[in-house]
Order: sequence, then C-alpha cells, then structure tokens
Amino acid sequence: MERVAGRIGMGVMAMALACGMPGVEAQDAGEIKLGAFMPLSGISADVGAQIKAGTEVAVERAQEQGIRLGGKPYRVRVIWYDDEGKGDVGLNVVTRALTVDRIHAGVGFLSSDVFIRVMDEFQKASVPVVTCCSASLKIGDKIAANKMGYVFQLSPTANDIARSLAAAVAEHVKPRKIALLNENTDAGRDFSRITREWFQQNAKDAEVVADEFVDRGVIDLTPQFAKAGSSPRG
Repeated sequence: MERVAGRIGMGVMAMALACGMPGVEAQDAGEIKLGAFMPLSGISADVGAQIKAGTEVAVERAQEQGIRLGGKPYRVRVIWYDDEGKGDVGLNVVTRALTVDRIHAGVGFLSSDVFIRVMDEFQKASVPVVTCCSASLKIGDKIAANKMGYVFQLSPTANDIARSLAAAVAEHVKPRKIALLNENTDAGRDFSRITREWFQQNAKDAEVVADEFVDRGVIDLTPQFAKAGSSPRG
C-alpha cells in the first residue's frame, strides 16, 4: 500500500502541475499547498495511516527531485485532513481546504461515498484532485458525464478489483458454491454485481448462494455467516 500510495502521490503532483495549479501566483511563490484527505480516525484509520505514509514518501521524493513551475523552484507543503470516512465530515474538511486554506491540489480519499460527495466542490473551485483508493464505478461515470476536467480517479475501480479476485478464486479454489459479503456502499454494490456477472459468464458451475451487505463499520458478521451457512442452496 505504501509503495502504491507513493506512486499515486507523485502522480497527483504531476497532474496538478499539468493542470496549471490555479491560484499559484507570485505572492505564493515557493510553496504548493497539497491537501491530503484520508480517514485518520474511525474504523478505517489503519488504511488512512498507510495512505498518509505513502503520501509522505511521495512528497519527500518529489522534493528531492525538485519541482519547478514557470521556471521557479517550489516546495510542497502537505496539509492533512481527516475525513473520518464520513460524507458530512468529508464535505466540511474539503470546504475548509478550498475556502480557508486555499489548497492548490488534493489527493487521497479512501471511501467512494465520501469522494462522490465532495468531487463537485473541487471542480467548481478549479482545483485538481486525484482519488487514490475510491473504487466506485459511479466516479468515472460522473467525471465523463459532467466533463470534470479537474477530477481524476487513479485508483483501481470495483470492476478491476472484483474481476481479478473472481478470476483468482475460480482458478485456485474452483468453488461450487459462493457467498458474497460486501459493504452497503456504492463500491460494495458494484463489487457484488460484477462478481455475480463474472461467475455467470466464466464459471457457470459455481453458484452464488448468498449475497449479503452490511453497513460500513460493522465488525460482528456472525449473522451474515450464519445465514450463508444455512442457505437452502448452501
């Protein structure tokens, strides 16, 4: 994760520079303010910590290589924002980042639900943002439909992840019966649908006997496992 996040951090800075970094003018010379958004607290804080570590590595490497904009040297200052993996909190911190801190670019975001909630704010402010981990297919669809030139989805999508996982399970496990368990989120519903479709098309001997969803943050999955085990088709 740290290596991946590091590459993503380098990518967002390159994209931000390519977009012209709106707002970087003479009075801001010498500093690029990069807003980094992730769940630093809450149920996904462990993943947020990995995204943070990867971002730190990327920024350090970029500083070592040197960043020039319009012939002038710049250094990146990262401003950290904890979205807690919640839509309302994410919207609040993004609003502060864009209107108070006046960041020049954004990176991060683990939850698709959070990113979908805030991506319009970056577009309206003409501030480039790249999500490193939001997998929902709705993100790419929304970017294309609304011609959002400042919003980028660099993360693997639910389509990439679900198809790769299904193919690996089919090849190495060769299951006859499958129980699906996903978060009750946009990305989770995408994972369920794509996995079902993949097995229907590529491993017709495998039967999906359960397809369950849980709210984000639920850690006791006993009812779902019990239901899958007692399925009439199980």
